[in-house]
Amino acid sequence: TGMTELNNRMAVITVTDPDTFTLDGIDSSGYTTYTSGGTFNFLRLNHFGIYGRLTTTGPTVVTWIDSLDISGMNVSGFGEDGIRLDWTRLLRMDDVDVGDCAYAGILLLSAQSMRSSGNVVVHHIGPGSGGVYGFGFAFSRDLTLSTTDAPVPQRNHISSVYCYDIPYYVGFDMHSSDSMSVGHLKTRNVHFGCNIEAGSGGGSVGSVTNFSLGSFDLEGCDPTYHDIGPGFAIDAVSVSPGTEDNKGISIGSGVMKRHGAKSVAGFVTYLDSIGAAIFVNQVKGLSLGNIQMVDCYGRGFNFYDKVEGVSVSSVTCVDLAAVSTYQEMFKIGANA
Repeated sequence: TGMTELNNRMAVITVTDPDTFTLDGIDSSGYTTYTSGGTFNFLRLNHFGIYGRLTTTGPTVVTWIDSLDISGMNVSGFGEDGIRLDWTRLLRMDDVDVGDCAYAGILLLSAQSMRSSGNVVVHHIGPGSGGVYGFGFAFSRDLTLSTTDAPVPQRNHISSVYCYDIPYYVGFDMHSSDSMSVGHLKTRNVHFGCNIEAGSGGGSVGSVTNFSLGSFDLEGCDPTYHDIGPGFAIDAVSVSPGTEDNKGISIGSGVMKRHGAKSVAGFVTYLDSIGAAIFVNQVKGLSLGNIQMVDCYGRGFNFYDKVEGVSVSSVTCVDLAAVSTYQEMFKIGANA
């Protein structure tokens, strides 16, 4: 009994003696005192579920992971990534469930022509390094090896993604991508719903181009315990490396709840320190369908900088709560 504030949460701990551990990065001074009983599960750092990585004999000579099918797999309980695959082609992953991992549920680097016609479910991810972060389903260029021509993820298509209990960072994440589509994205108890961001890899830049999302149903965190972040964020945290813009992004209709900007833990800093339920920066060509915002915080839209060619079918907002001195539906920057 006692300290029930930790129920259904993940934390980084330091074992100080055979009977005691400390909570790293968590201020528990206001929690009820622990007395007895209870159970906890632990993850060991640097352990992966499915881990596939390229081999290289030079900066441009790689061995691809080809035609891998991991459909129907359940992966859980790893201190790093549940599924981490580098340089994959023709990956198939229908009806995959990944949970209870510290850093990322699924991380695909430079993936080409991945298909998922079933449901991808990722849950209970984070906190990762330093007691923060946690990625649900993430795509990026290869960032770890000195390959100068690492391709951006390309031609990847997913029918349905459901991410829940990822309160330390993002449900669905793209650090560069070309020609990706997602049919439906659903989130519950996540900080970011969907992050769209240019990413470096091998010393060059890769923007997000030709991305489409059919529909969405996004719900953020309980602001009593966690930061509230954007439902959709396009280059919201840092200015894109280089000069490439994100282009041709289409987001369909849906509802987002409990998104916007409300700092509780203070681990994410936005470009203007505030953020928004939909934060847009450095994009050319953005189409949004019928957007419903419910119980959001601070700002509805923030068109921050270098934003061109935006269309929105309709917007409905119910209960936009003030944060500090901010309570505004639209903020439009000088170059938007």
